[in-house]
Amino acid sequence: MIMETDNVNVINLTNYKKIIRLAAEKFSQVCFEDLSVELDRFMLWRHDVDIDLARASKIAEIDESAGFRSCFFLNISSEFYNIHDYKSQKILTQIFSLGHELGVHLDLRLTNPMSFLERLEYEAFVLEKLVGIQPVAVSFHNPPSKIIFEELKYHGLWNCYSQFFQENVEYCSDSNGHWRYKVLPELLQNSTSKRLQILTHPDWWIDDQNSLTPRQKVAQAVIRRAEQNMYDYDEILKQGSRFNKKSYIQRRDYYLEKKVSEFMVDVEDYYGML
Repeated sequence: MIMETDNVNVINLTNYKKIIRLAAEKFSQVCFEDLSVELDRFMLWRHDVDIDLARASKIAEIDESAGFRSCFFLNISSEFYNIHDYKSQKILTQIFSLGHELGVHLDLRLTNPMSFLERLEYEAFVLEKLVGIQPVAVSFHNPPSKIIFEELKYHGLWNCYSQFFQENVEYCSDSNGHWRYKVLPELLQNSTSKRLQILTHPDWWIDDQNSLTPRQKVAQAVIRRAEQNMYDYDEILKQGSRFNKKSYIQRRDYYLEKKVSEFMVDVEDYYGML
């Protein structure tokens, strides 16, 4: 399949750079730290990090180059990444050294046995200790169709799904790898709204030469992380002159046989290439 490189609506990294430049020209971007319900014109730019911290780091660099202070929402219970591990800590340092804001990406399924407020307070505390800055907002991971937590703020954190945002701020999202509600480039060009909340997920915005589907982009991230972990494991064994029966090359051959070679990368450089 040939990638539609001339279509700015296609979700890839090249188009992201175009979109954020357009956004900077059309609207005044504001961060949560400076947000007020009294502002009559603003654009919030935020990212829910669901799959891949390395891709989030790339987006953070692009945002900073456009003069944006974006808010990156992290899920401390993510099934795809571990914010506590060594490499993740290095990536988080890179992201937030650029001046971006920190948000809590809360999975409401985890509010038992804790109450909603207890869980939010706990996750905000963990993130502040790990990242070194205070969270400023909360967003919900895979929110239910009916949001019951609609207050403007909880524990001092802006609630991205509050009644204020739902009723007074136009919203655009790339949820699940597709434009939701409206197509962002078209919205930026044609919107008459004075208040915008833009949500993107770094997981979808990659240098994509194969027109991968959203599901393939997820699979790519999962396999790359698994290969990185196995490479690190083999390196530790090699340093101690200990070897397992299955080598890195044998694993690579296995993936090639399973016809997922398009997902393979040089894992030695994975965390530096995205």
